[in-house]
Amino acid sequence: MIDVDLIDAIATRIEAGLAAAGYPNIPVLQNYQPNQQGVPIGNSVWIEKLFDKPIGWTENTLKWYEGTQIYQESESQNYNTPFQISVLLPQIPGDTTIPTASDMANFLQRWMTSRATRRIFKGLGISIFRVTDVRNSKFQDDQSQYEARPSFDLTVNHNNALITDVHPVYRVEGKLIGVGGEFGPVEDDSAAD
Repeated sequence: MIDVDLIDAIATRIEAGLAAAGYPNIPVLQNYQPNQQGVPIGNSVWIEKLFDKPIGWTENTLKWYEGTQIYQESESQNYNTPFQISVLLPQIPGDTTIPTASDMANFLQRWMTSRATRRIFKGLGISIFRVTDVRNSKFQDDQSQYEARPSFDLTVNHNNALITDVHPVYRVEGKLIGVGGEFGPVEDDSAAD
């Protein structure tokens, strides 16, 4: 599975969670994109892929395709890939009707580990390996006010395959070559002396 498929599956599930919580207009964005400029304004959920870690050994399979007369060799590798999911919900002092960023991060953490999410991910070939605690880091925004940007890591397990074509060998000729070369054994002249 490639990154685009993983990010799409996670972002789609987060969007469904936001809609279920009554916040369908909060955008889900990918961190560190080349076209994003300036300071993020307003509510948002951010996804960042951290790294890939191969697990175990590759599984090698070879399959014959009669129509093309070619073998296809597949080398499958399991990976654990952590994503950091962070929430930005700027607080308005005195307005207690909106949730805090930490409330939303905790909700999304539970949503991403729910049975419904696990069923959907299983159908896509993704399983949840680990989810960390919600970290509630703070930063100073462009208006010199402190904001919370809580985050948690969601590590998923998936498979990635390298597939190559292998052309068959149609004919093998065996040829026996003696010890002395192609024309027979070498004569030993030392026995005659």
